[in-house]
Amino acid sequence: MTPPPEVARIALCIRELNEDELPQYFALRREVYARSGYLPAGASGLDVDPFDWRCRFLGAFLDAGGGPRLVGGARLITEVPGPLFQAVERLAGPDLTNAEHGFFAERIFEFRPQLARRLYPGQRLVEFGRTVCAEDYRSFGVGKALVLGLHGLALNLGAAYGIACAPAHLVSFYTRLGGVVLNQAATLHQDLTVKAVPLLVDLTRAASASLEAHEAARRLRAGGMLTLMGDPGQLRPRGEEPVCLLRNDLYPQEAPYDWNPPDLTLSHLSHSASLHDETLRDGLQSASVRHPDIVGKLEILQAIADLGVGSANLGMPGAGGKVAADVLRLAEEIAEQKLPLVPCCAARTCRADLDPLLTILDRTGARLEVGLFLGSSRIRQLAEGWDLDHLLRLTEEWVGYAADRGLEVMFVTEDTCRAEPEHLRRLYSTAVARGARRICATDTVGCANPDGVTALIRSLRSIVGPGVAIDWHGHGDRGLGVPNSLAALLAGADRVHATALGIGERCGNTPMELMLLHRARHTGQPWLAERVQGYLNTVARELELESPPAWLSPELEVLPV
Repeated sequence: MTPPPEVARIALCIRELNEDELPQYFALRREVYARSGYLPAGASGLDVDPFDWRCRFLGAFLDAGGGPRLVGGARLITEVPGPLFQAVERLAGPDLTNAEHGFFAERIFEFRPQLARRLYPGQRLVEFGRTVCAEDYRSFGVGKALVLGLHGLALNLGAAYGIACAPAHLVSFYTRLGGVVLNQAATLHQDLTVKAVPLLVDLTRAASASLEAHEAARRLRAGGMLTLMGDPGQLRPRGEEPVCLLRNDLYPQEAPYDWNPPDLTLSHLSHSASLHDETLRDGLQSASVRHPDIVGKLEILQAIADLGVGSANLGMPGAGGKVAADVLRLAEEIAEQKLPLVPCCAARTCRADLDPLLTILDRTGARLEVGLFLGSSRIRQLAEGWDLDHLLRLTEEWVGYAADRGLEVMFVTEDTCRAEPEHLRRLYSTAVARGARRICATDTVGCANPDGVTALIRSLRSIVGPGVAIDWHGHGDRGLGVPNSLAALLAGADRVHATALGIGERCGNTPMELMLLHRARHTGQPWLAERVQGYLNTVARELELESPPAWLSPELEVLPV
């Protein structure tokens, strides 16, 4: 989309190169290498090297009003010949492309891929490299955008780990994206000495540092385009005045000025993370709602399924009676109608709460998640007359009981935000060892702020590692339900909990409609206004709440920024 003149003068686009553009990248690469002293004196015939035939190529195109110009490029070495293999062969000749050496050849001579293959046998590997920028645009901004594009392309290809040999000014950025320095020495690449830091990049790491790479993956999947985030001044040619950078694949023709910086990391809301609806469990604990009958609950369940949130808490069947019967019927509805929801039920760490879930599991034959909760702070321990050893015994016994019988266990610590770090470490470590595949941190009394949530989620990630999912469950006592949930996602949480209209205990929970709004606003996903409005109207009707305002009308256009 062409940007209007009043919005911006410059647009930067990162996308895969086509056959006609490939020679431009090779020429630019050779020019940059020759200028930097990367090539040995008198070197020739190195416009194309033996690795290029297994590559996917990205180009950075800058349009300052006179048409797009290639100002940078990069390549991703893969296990199989790239789509431009024939073009490379025509440029280089068959002798070069058939050379019996290279990153994925049997006779591997480089330290980095050799080490990676030993550390991660059987994993799909890629190598990032040859990131170059034209002289007038040598800036961190262009290099950063290209690195994001490489990571996004690698994620599209299903790679688990990447190898990089990054120049000094990009090492910290690679590290943010999951890179671990292998050694500080220069590494020998064929006959050229690369004075850069070798890194191993874990593409599967579920931490906030990798969110930008997931955004790059989404952009490349959607249309082969990734645009830069950051200070527009980093892109201006030398000697020119600063210009305004336009993310031209997102803005409409007549976009208003927006002082908000592009925050594409919030794309984690829809790509690596999900939303979990607590309306039928936590929401019904509000003192202001009527508990609906099963017909009303089924209506709400269908409205939740229409939102695309991923999972929903159906209630706590251990309460017995009508609650247990309703939960069973809701779980049957999900299985029978094949609703796109993972059913979840709350349970205390005791057999009386867990056995009813086993009955539901047996009746439906479908997956069932249990939110197995236990108090964790000293205040909760004093209130219950427990000590840490008792909590650890309960965790070990009942997490194992549930997991061994086929329930998917989410181990929930109540009052997490006031619990001591060592207590959390021991509780979560025990739960994971006994079979929990997901943990949940809760702000039970709404005392947390975004900085505290960030520190907590990062600490929990260091405890459970990348293979265990992390949930965040917030409350709105201080009006920070949404900011805290966004902070949790940015810190690496995999899922956050919310309720329709923010209903719940005391001041309520995080409002689901606002989390959906952020998801649409920050990812460019369609804003399903009618479905969201229908969801809120259904909940308000069945719970006898005041009708929600019609601010979510289909006419409201939500622009991603």
